[in-house]
Amino acid sequence: MCNFSGKIKELGAIPIELIENLTTKLENIDWHLHDALKPNKHGVFIGTTEHIVFKFPTTIDSHLSSTFYPSWNIYGELIQPIIDHIIPFYEYEKGETMSIMLANLLSGKTIAKHIDGGNAHAVPHKIHVPLITGPKVEFLEEDDSYYLKRGFAYEVNNLILHGVINGEDFNRVHLIFTYYDAA
Repeated sequence: MCNFSGKIKELGAIPIELIENLTTKLENIDWHLHDALKPNKHGVFIGTTEHIVFKFPTTIDSHLSSTFYPSWNIYGELIQPIIDHIIPFYEYEKGETMSIMLANLLSGKTIAKHIDGGNAHAVPHKIHVPLITGPKVEFLEEDDSYYLKRGFAYEVNNLILHGVINGEDFNRVHLIFTYYDAA
């Protein structure tokens, strides 16, 4: 069962310099190159969202085994401080990330409402950190709409219908990771 049964939960502010450091590194990124290597080729993302995957479960059947991708060697030193700032909120004895990625939702596109599939998604907390966003980006959970502000971390419930509408004239980028207690 998902560790979070509610809807959007704000976890707190992230130091803006941590977000700026990562955002600056993304200015000249070839999203298409990274997206071609991603393991999560779900239909809701086709033509709408590009990803850079840093860590991903080895099977959709379990959250207990994940693999780091070579891209972690390039971006890990900028991403880990953001994760380290958020995880104390959970006070886990032995916290682990299952997946870590960047999601680039193209301008004017929509990720249709969906529920994350596979047993690997049933336990971990799913955390979003908006890096590039605007007020016309709507995060949807069931019948509710939310604006996830830059500079904050949010937990979302991936086991209820959720999706995103990007009404901005620029791409929306989020750092997304999943976190659980391995103890």
